[in-house]
Amino acid sequence: MQQLIYCSTAKNPLEFSVVKSIIQVAEKNNKDNNLTGVLFFSTKFFMQCLEGSREEVNKIYEKICRDERHHKFLIMDYRYIVKRDFPNWGMGVANFKKVNQEHYASYGLSTFDPYVIEPLAARGFLKDLYDQSNIFTGDLENL
Repeated sequence: MQQLIYCSTAKNPLEFSVVKSIIQVAEKNNKDNNLTGVLFFSTKFFMQCLEGSREEVNKIYEKICRDERHHKFLIMDYRYIVKRDFPNWGMGVANFKKVNQEHYASYGLSTFDPYVIEPLAARGFLKDLYDQSNIFTGDLENL
């Protein structure tokens, strides 16, 4: 299995309804393709982890890169994994507004900007958030 973590920038600030639509499509597609992962977003930035077969991870990443709603893609981490870090979600999601400042500060951030997170720290950033069960959810209504 492979794990890919990337970030991107929204071309225009995205309303929650647009992000919700993106997530709903991702959940269905990911389930159909045995992919799991998480998405962390603000109105400007996305940071996403995808887990699954190399073929499926690469295929969905290529599709994501063609989405004209965002650009400035940066692969932060790409590795072989033995087990999934986020096995329970087709696409878990978190909103940057729920994260406390201490978490950002522990990664050298004052606010969410994935481009300044060290690439080797990207996985830890997401896993640490995942461990705070009130941050990530599979329920879009509770963001």
